[in-house]
Amino acid sequence: MDSLKDVEEFFMDRKFDSFPKLHTFKMAHAKIKNPKLLEPLLKRNKARFYNLKTIDLNFCGLDSLDEHPDIFEEQEGLKELFLRGNIIVQSPNLKLHPSAKLDILDMSYNNFTYPGDMISEGQVKYLDMSTNNVTDWSNKDIWRLGHSKLIFNRTKTVNLSINTIPVVTSEMGRSLQELEAVDLGDNPIDCSNCSVPQFKEWLQAVNNASRPRLKILSLNEPIDDFDCMRPTSARESNLKVSTIDFDNTPCLEKPQNLILLIGVPMASIASLMLLMWVILYAYRYEATYLMHLLKIRKGMKDASGKSDGDYKYDAFVCY
Repeated sequence: MDSLKDVEEFFMDRKFDSFPKLHTFKMAHAKIKNPKLLEPLLKRNKARFYNLKTIDLNFCGLDSLDEHPDIFEEQEGLKELFLRGNIIVQSPNLKLHPSAKLDILDMSYNNFTYPGDMISEGQVKYLDMSTNNVTDWSNKDIWRLGHSKLIFNRTKTVNLSINTIPVVTSEMGRSLQELEAVDLGDNPIDCSNCSVPQFKEWLQAVNNASRPRLKILSLNEPIDDFDCMRPTSARESNLKVSTIDFDNTPCLEKPQNLILLIGVPMASIASLMLLMWVILYAYRYEATYLMHLLKIRKGMKDASGKSDGDYKYDAFVCY
């Protein structure tokens, strides 16, 4: 479907009713900018209800699902949901059917900066967040779903490859322990980052666990360490995170410079005094006249009530 009009007619005229046993719905590359268009297909109605297994909305130009987070809620048997290659920025917080257990939720090739809040209901076995703009997160329960007082794991494997993650901090590591596998391949690992010691500790803990629950992957291949991509010297030396001799000197709090603490205020005061002197020098004649005028006024005030005597006049000549 090459135009938005064609897409609208397809859904409004219920042309999909010609496929009564429809289980897989693929509309990749169709111009579906508004997910509300999908309601005739995804929501229950008197005509017919389709309990879909696979929904493919890859590269449809979707930029948000915020206004329709429940668009897939009635699809109880949904197993695969593909939203790859759209331009979604905000986490959609999709409300799936409470009994829905997706084998895959593909959110790759979007513009996400935060990996959490993809769903608020239901479960996902494999969440693909590859090729986005995720850098970090701090919520240790990011992959969990709270339901009343019961907390249960909602995600098994997360693909975070080809993002912008420089290190795995302690908080990030604790959240990843809730998973069975995580793919962190092709991220710009920065071995000069001040959180590298935390990254090393996390790697060591995962690799030394007697019964490791978490499997670390790089582009779907198991690994136990990461190559340093930054700085350039570390990359050219083929250094790895667990073996690099990390120098934390740049991360230490630098002592305050006494010269700056004293010199800057003193220089400011000196500059202010110099400015005042320049102004007074430039207006020295006006200042002299003003002082003369005040002196005359004071003399006139003191001489008030006298009928005769010497008089002073306001005459001031500048050469």
